[in-house]
Amino acid sequence: MVGLAFALPGLSVPSLAQDIPPVRIGILGPLSGPFEPLGRQIERGVRLALAADGRSAEIILADDGCEEGQGRDAGNRLIGAQVDIVIGGVCWRPALAARDVLNAQGVPFLASGVRYPGLTEEGYADVLRVNGRDDGQAGVLADAVLSGALDSLVGGNATLRPIVLLYDEGSYGRPLAEETQAMLLSAGVSLALFEPFDAQSGLDRAAVRAQAEVPGLVIILAGQADTALMISALRSRMPGIAVLAGDSALTAEFPLLAGPAAEGVVFARPTEWRGRAWLEGHEGPDDPLLGLVVTSLAATQVASALARIGFGAVADHWRIPGQVLVALGLGMSLCAVGMGLGVAAAWPAPAVVVVALVCAATAMGWNGVFFAALAQRVPRQDIARVSGATQFFTFGGGMIGPLVFGEALRAGAGYAAAWTVLALIPLAAAATLARAERRGRA
Repeated sequence: MVGLAFALPGLSVPSLAQDIPPVRIGILGPLSGPFEPLGRQIERGVRLALAADGRSAEIILADDGCEEGQGRDAGNRLIGAQVDIVIGGVCWRPALAARDVLNAQGVPFLASGVRYPGLTEEGYADVLRVNGRDDGQAGVLADAVLSGALDSLVGGNATLRPIVLLYDEGSYGRPLAEETQAMLLSAGVSLALFEPFDAQSGLDRAAVRAQAEVPGLVIILAGQADTALMISALRSRMPGIAVLAGDSALTAEFPLLAGPAAEGVVFARPTEWRGRAWLEGHEGPDDPLLGLVVTSLAATQVASALARIGFGAVADHWRIPGQVLVALGLGMSLCAVGMGLGVAAAWPAPAVVVVALVCAATAMGWNGVFFAALAQRVPRQDIARVSGATQFFTFGGGMIGPLVFGEALRAGAGYAAAWTVLALIPLAAAATLARAERRGRA
């Protein structure tokens, strides 16, 4: 991707000349909000490509927040920063808004994540894309049904069995679903059910309506999280149903989101640079990143179990459970900040894993020390009653914490800010415990 950027006219020579400032590369994408990880992937990819190629360049970041208005503002900021080229784009509306601003000033735009066909259909010479188009994927999806590639999965001719197509109403699902339906209809194949679904409240309704059609195949076109939820709802009613999904769910995270329901799901994706289409089935966690995620999750459980023993031994040996709790609260807070910084700065995966392990040791290793400290402060006859009462608050925190984190993202905060918000909770607890410890020793 960056190699193409340096190959553009007028960019390669200045980047190598010692008496001319390095190329200024603008990164456009969501650097805050729920889609921040996608924007950070683009940033990290550019930096890694530059390092691997031995090139030097100045990176200027512009957050479009996956919102149209912010896309226009981001484009103007990059123009003001006098960038030589812009790389990025995840959501099509802000990408189109930024494209128009950049094109007016003659700044090349290399779109790395936008599949919307209209992005490159306005005749702009300086707008390029390095990925496929949604209409190209629709052809792949339709061909998968018409070519017989899914017949063994369906258990017969897929075109002769009822086909259900469920999609979300977003910029990914609906246009792709409509194009896929049109291509199937042009080949004489009608859909038994063509319907949008709401992942927040309409999963069961969509699953019931799909089941009523007794389908041989269900096509689901939505984001990876909504696809995972819909597949889980479907397979709770139709365990063996054949499912064809779009490439948005072809990620290392999808099997973790969908769980056992992900097994056997087939993905159709266009690979225009190879001139053919691939059908990929989920066979298991063979992706290196997925293997790292699964291993890391298992390691956090081990780390928390060992930490409980270690922290308990320290608290018992020196009779300082309260002070250990204060240290654990500070550790949780620092780890939460570290997780936010790791995402924002695109730390290498091993570094993030180390921080996650320390988070697990502190955030899941405090329970025994907590009850020991409680036993020191509560009369013997009240221990059972007070211990039960405290569980209301501890379990309540486990329920409220994810909601606070999610709402912070929904409000437009980035992952770094959301983790910082969470960091304030154990920090406040540590401060309260520290004051109690000082009063107890006074």
